[in-house]
Amino acid sequence: LIPLLINSERPVIFDVGANKGQSIVRFRNIFKNSEIHAFEPLPNLYKQIKDNNKFNDIFLVNKALGRSEGKSELYLNNLGNYGAMSSFKKLDKTSAYVEEYKRINKNWNEINDNSIPVKITTLDKYVKSNQINSIDYLKIDVQGWESEVLRGASESLKKGIIKNIELEFIIAQAYNGNVSFSDFDKILFKNKYKLIAINNYGDTINNKNLSIDLIYTKEKAEL
Repeated sequence: LIPLLINSERPVIFDVGANKGQSIVRFRNIFKNSEIHAFEPLPNLYKQIKDNNKFNDIFLVNKALGRSEGKSELYLNNLGNYGAMSSFKKLDKTSAYVEEYKRINKNWNEINDNSIPVKITTLDKYVKSNQINSIDYLKIDVQGWESEVLRGASESLKKGIIKNIELEFIIAQAYNGNVSFSDFDKILFKNKYKLIAINNYGDTINNKNLSIDLIYTKEKAEL
């Protein structure tokens, strides 16, 4: 689907929540000449991407994106691979999500409230500071923080700078505090973004770890 949405020889891609670089590889496999801006606040993962020779031509930022600039505690949570469960929210330790994750991943069952301070900037500020006029694809995978990233991109969304958005929605109760479709819709629909794709299906009764990826587009997709 992604190649059908992007018509550019050198698309500009934002990877928010780069982890150890999986999505960078995915995007480069699709677009060899893409310009990628990758955001990863965890120091060890940032260093891993930075030290990887395959990624020496990307714009790598050791910050999180959010609603406003500043610093905040990022909870490590220590449940998952390579910091994949780290979030600005604490895990709900009593949730069925956590119990199921521990059952499936028997070697990754430590949960604690350890945290580290990380720097936060906004997408709007980054775009303005770096004179970016267009973002072909914005991927957000930040463990329940996706709506905060969107709130910090309000001007870019309003101006239509961002053409397509891929974001993760954890349907199952994983973290303290609920997230719903309306958190995304009230931001994106008013700026004329349309939901065009969902990559998964199911229910939280049979799949206690259910999460899905969504794609919104600013422009009509001729599919």
